[in-house]
Amino acid sequence: MNCIKKELFEIAHSLVKQYPQDAVSWFAVGCYYLLIGNMDPARKFFLKATCLNRSFSPAWLALGHSFAQESEHDQATSAYFTAAQIMKGSFLPFLYIGLEYTLSNNFKLAERFYQQALNVECDDPFVLHELGVIWFKSQNYQNAEISMRRAYNKLKSMSHKSTYKEWEPLLNNLGHVCRKLKKYQDSLDFHRKALALQPTSSSTWTSIGLTSIFLNKFDEAIEYFHQALWYKKTDLVAKKLLDKCLNLVKDQSSVISMDGSKNRKFFIRKKLNKLNFYGSLNEASNMKSLE
Repeated sequence: MNCIKKELFEIAHSLVKQYPQDAVSWFAVGCYYLLIGNMDPARKFFLKATCLNRSFSPAWLALGHSFAQESEHDQATSAYFTAAQIMKGSFLPFLYIGLEYTLSNNFKLAERFYQQALNVECDDPFVLHELGVIWFKSQNYQNAEISMRRAYNKLKSMSHKSTYKEWEPLLNNLGHVCRKLKKYQDSLDFHRKALALQPTSSSTWTSIGLTSIFLNKFDEAIEYFHQALWYKKTDLVAKKLLDKCLNLVKDQSSVISMDGSKNRKFFIRKKLNKLNFYGSLNEASNMKSLE
């Protein structure tokens, strides 16, 4: 990252020196400040670029990003709308406008702009994933699965990109969707694919343990929660689920029955209904967007 920062700084400095009246020169300077997380000067230089060339769409998009980084949703959306007017035929402004509405919990408007993005680029995996996220949050799990699987299948057809670490949220989100639809084996498969990309992700280990509970694999679930806490000792969801799972196993071991197998299944169903797993499930199911 330091090499990229240094290279971008040198490029921006060279462009400003040679082409001070060109919008791309000041855009490059703004990108440097955006990269190092200094938003005020980043915005200053992006605005300067738009003053030199109001039709320079990359500066409007980057200006929107600088506001989005600080959760200034209205200003970000305004910049993206300007970009949309300039970038006819591009789905990117619609995607970013949809993201801002998603972050503002305005799912109806978010869906509208994601659909506009898909009208331009019908199989873009970023858009399909974000559309799946808002459907999940709206508890429309069937549509969420369809949209996310379309995104996943598109990625599989782009084999050189399907292992990029930034796609880990899509795989985990598919795992959450499948669990909601009681497709527990599919849920495990997706979470394990995500784990292959980010082996130290405590939330993924927690999600695997969580799904294992519904498969009545409590010993395995306990191991997964321990693994999650190994990577992140402050993971409250993993700790909460671990404590509940340990209590469940402890209570289960005290049950004595002539027909152990049948009674065990009845006992598990009864305890799962009694214990409040669902608050923890909702915490572990927070959808991640691709950022």
